[in-house]
Parts: sequence; structure tokens; C-alpha cells
Amino acid sequence: SNGYYEVTKDVTYTHHLFTYIPVMMSDKAWQMIPEELRDEFMEGCREGYTAQRKYLKDTNREAVKVLKKKGVKFWNINTDELKMSYQKKA
Repeated sequence: SNGYYEVTKDVTYTHHLFTYIPVMMSDKAWQMIPEELRDEFMEGCREGYTAQRKYLKDTNREAVKVLKKKGVKFWNINTDELKMSYQKKA
């Protein structure tokens, strides 16, 4: 929450953004991984992004609790209506 409550008292859930951290490497780096370890490497990547998504959900949930206690209000919107509105204006 880091002082966020000091600058805003209302938050609208638009569900339009998912933060992720990609794993990227050059073909040269990939070739340096022994072939027999590549499946394990990829499994480690999958486990990592699963853990990262859980961490983001958990920390977001906790931040919302803290912010609500500090008086911030959270509002849900109908994202289907929002999408239709954007499409009409495009």
C-alpha cells in the first residue's frame, strides 16, 4: 500500500492488466543447456510462473485489505459494458 491511500480514496477494478515477468534467452543460451536438462529447466520455469502468479494474487489481496482499513473504497464495474463502450468509440 506504500502511501497509496494518501493520494486516492477510490479504486475501480477494471481487470485490464496482468503483470508478468517473462523468461527469455537467446538461442545460444538455450543451446548451452544440456539437452537432457531442458525438460527440467522448462518445468522449473512453469513452477516459477505459477508461484509468481500466486504471489501477485496473495499480495494484491493483502494490499486491498490494508487499503480498505485506511479508508480506500474499491468499486467493481461490468467489464463487458466497458468493452462495448470502447468498441463503439473505436
